[in-house]
Amino acid sequence: VNIKGNQAFLQFTDANDNDDFEIRVDGGVFRIQDQQNDLVSLQINTDGHVDIPVNLDVGAGIDVTGNIETTGMLKITSTAPHIDFIDTNGAPDFRLLVDSNYFQIYDINNAETRFKINTDGHVDIAGNLDCAAGVDVTGNITVTGTVDGRDVATDGTKLDGIESGATADQSASEIVALIADQTIAPSTIDME
Repeated sequence: VNIKGNQAFLQFTDANDNDDFEIRVDGGVFRIQDQQNDLVSLQINTDGHVDIPVNLDVGAGIDVTGNIETTGMLKITSTAPHIDFIDTNGAPDFRLLVDSNYFQIYDINNAETRFKINTDGHVDIAGNLDCAAGVDVTGNITVTGTVDGRDVATDGTKLDGIESGATADQSASEIVALIADQTIAPSTIDME
């Protein structure tokens, strides 16, 4: 079939009163249009880009070369939705994953969860955490190891036994001044 004209078109009329469609070429633009709803379902423009102004349901997947841009929301629905970030330069690949009620950043190459937000809100970090501008904490800090090589729990117990305001650098005259008004029996002082 060869249809010629300034606005060449082919109409499909449904005899059962369902939507009728039209295929039209107008000014170099190809359109498939729903006639009942006056809605363009698909349009191929003169520069080659395709407009689909309605939802597009794809049954087998979409392969894209180039960027994907959206002005709305990207929604992924699945029992374990995820996005894989594959680095073609050989660096580690990562996956953003929601599964079993948690969100995680997963290192695909090393099969390791690097970051995990649990349903109760606590966060698990598998490796070291480097903070460039300090750490602010509200609440208690629980440590199962040491801090800069020091056992904080043991050191804290030792510190609890020291009187408030005590110093380790008292001079002899300061010590004499502290005990000057005390009654000390000579038999209680060990001079050796």
